[in-house]
Amino acid sequence: DVRQGEADAWRPAVAVDGRLIPGDSPYRLFNVSLTRLRPGSEFEYRVSRDGVVVFSAKGKSRSAVEQPYRFVVTGDTGADTPQERRVVHQIYRARPDFFAVAGDIVYSTGRMIEYRQKYFPVYNADIASPETGAPLIRSRLSFAALGNHDAGTSDLTRDPDGQAYYLNWSLPLNGPYGQAGLPNTQILKGPPEALKTHLGLLRSAFPRMANFSLDYGNSHWTFID
Repeated sequence: DVRQGEADAWRPAVAVDGRLIPGDSPYRLFNVSLTRLRPGSEFEYRVSRDGVVVFSAKGKSRSAVEQPYRFVVTGDTGADTPQERRVVHQIYRARPDFFAVAGDIVYSTGRMIEYRQKYFPVYNADIASPETGAPLIRSRLSFAALGNHDAGTSDLTRDPDGQAYYLNWSLPLNGPYGQAGLPNTQILKGPPEALKTHLGLLRSAFPRMANFSLDYGNSHWTFID
């Protein structure tokens, strides 16, 4: 259960997805839409389980055309290094309205386990410090381009949890190349059953989400694989 609100006017959010991610320790990955937000405003949201609040934070909605905003662009980030944690802390201190990653989000092949070890603990650290990172992605919008390290090996035998970009990000699906196997799209390989399961998890995001564009305030952004 996710609720959102402003000035204590809590309302249920719309649950979009709850995919079961297989592996040694299966878990569910939820995608939830927060709607009816005032442009450029801060809002609260909280997650409940069996009626008990287990997480709460504040976010900021996308700015309108006439509103000022600030942003940060970075890249080659998720390597689980002291430098990464210091950079994320500096991004947080800059108080951007959003930040963008120009590819190579996690090293070295864009696997789900790499996100869980090298990205989320740093970009979503509970405490903001140069040694830990910052609670950045829970509080600000973020966008990312697909880099070569995010595309990985394309081999599900070697990287069964690869292509995690398409699971962990929720980005516009307005780009070309919407069907797997077309020219200029990534070709996955592996056992037929593994391919079927993996493509079922990625759904409509693969491979279309590799190229997309969006508007933020008075700017237009194009992300290219």
